[in-house]
Amino acid sequence: MILLVPELLVMPLMFSMIGTGDYWVAVIGMSLATVPHSMYYAAMAGIMAKSFPASIRYTGISVAYQVSSTVFAGTTPMVGEYLLQTTGSIVSVIVLSIAYVLVTIVSALLLLRKSAAYGAQYASTDSFHEDSAEKQELSSDGSAGTGALASRERV
Repeated sequence: MILLVPELLVMPLMFSMIGTGDYWVAVIGMSLATVPHSMYYAAMAGIMAKSFPASIRYTGISVAYQVSSTVFAGTTPMVGEYLLQTTGSIVSVIVLSIAYVLVTIVSALLLLRKSAAYGAQYASTDSFHEDSAEKQELSSDGSAGTGALASRERV
């Protein structure tokens, strides 16, 4: 996940800018940090879609998203505040954010490996990957049909 590498640079910058205590500097820092995160997040949707068969895709993605959001996003403010109060330095929060990015990189690479292995298998169950022979099947009236869709339209 090369899209996550910029976060390793931007996250420390963002937290350093927040640490200045200046409102507008903090806003700029947070705005900068959203750019690489948005790029990664957009690519992740396609990767996750290929990680589950069509019959459970929505549930699989939803459960994975909700559990990871609860575990990481739900606890990050508390852990970050604890580290900040304990160490008295924003550096500990920067280290936490870098650790989260590294966990995400490892997880995304494992998910890419899984989706590559299962993607071809699941593609055969996708409604988007109908058999090309089925697409060329002629309906009873002689026009080109699209398999099950053409059968439903004739009824």
